[in-house]
Amino acid sequence: MSHLTQLKTKIKDFEVLKKTLDDLNILYKEIEKVNLKENCSKTRKVLVIKQDNNSEIIFRWTGSSYEMLADLMFWQHSLTIESFMDKLNKTYSHKLITERLQAKNFQLVKQDLDNTTEVLKLTFERYTK
Repeated sequence: MSHLTQLKTKIKDFEVLKKTLDDLNILYKEIEKVNLKENCSKTRKVLVIKQDNNSEIIFRWTGSSYEMLADLMFWQHSLTIESFMDKLNKTYSHKLITERLQAKNFQLVKQDLDNTTEVLKLTFERYTK
């Protein structure tokens, strides 16, 4: 019997989520989903990752962030679900911080990864005239 598990995330930016999946070399499909509620239709984009066993991993908007839906019985990925979520969150955070700061004219000048703690330290600079 299959059962979808909802995994909450703090992911809020759809475009950065797509870029994150691209960076992780994860193929996905973008689908527009229409919800009909009280005579008002809202369209939301959903990301679907198709696994080799035809099981899907879905990212959908909850109203405040994206959640990941997956059937853990049919999880078919090289990483465990915990490692996958950890890598996804770290890559998303790195992309989001970098994009937001570059939009304010900061430049990434250095990034150091501590291999023991797996903490990534980013150094940005902005020159003013």
